[in-house]
Amino acid sequence: MKAVASLAFSIASATSLCVGGASVASHMVAQPNRAALRVEEEPDLWTAEPRPVDLSKQRYQRLPPLLSSYAEDQLRNQLRTAKTVTSRPSTDEARTLVDSTTRHTEWCTARYRSYNAKTDTYLSFSGEERPCISSPSDEAVSPFAASRPSDDHVAWCSTRYASYRLEDDTYQPYSGSRTKCISRIARPAPEQVTASGY
Repeated sequence: MKAVASLAFSIASATSLCVGGASVASHMVAQPNRAALRVEEEPDLWTAEPRPVDLSKQRYQRLPPLLSSYAEDQLRNQLRTAKTVTSRPSTDEARTLVDSTTRHTEWCTARYRSYNAKTDTYLSFSGEERPCISSPSDEAVSPFAASRPSDDHVAWCSTRYASYRLEDDTYQPYSGSRTKCISRIARPAPEQVTASGY
């Protein structure tokens, strides 16, 4: 019995000694509390309840729109070829430039899903970035008058080719230039004669 009592006493003594040492060490290592550097008149950053925002007190300024690299290159070329160098283009030139840039950006956005207007590039199927060059023929294309294809032909070509354009009845293959769409509907199907006579 004495052995059990001495074992229990030694375990209790060792435990209390460890707990006491840990508490003394934590008090010695702990850093003193610093006073919070906070101005009392300043409102809290986060509120406990929602408050409406007064838009008239916000002093945000809208920046002018950024031009794409296509427009900047075009502007640089115009400034190089001009005989008299001015600090800024006239308002008519700027409007024309912005209009052509807008048309170019809209064309590239509609044409390529991966188009990036900031860099004026798109991601090709092979994974490389290519500059977007809008087709000038898109703006000058007039609709067909006499040679308009049939609705069945248009439906077949547009379902078969995602890049099909009705204006010139062409599609863009993976390699090469635009190709005229030739559907099965546009040309008559050859008569099929089988050996069994069906």
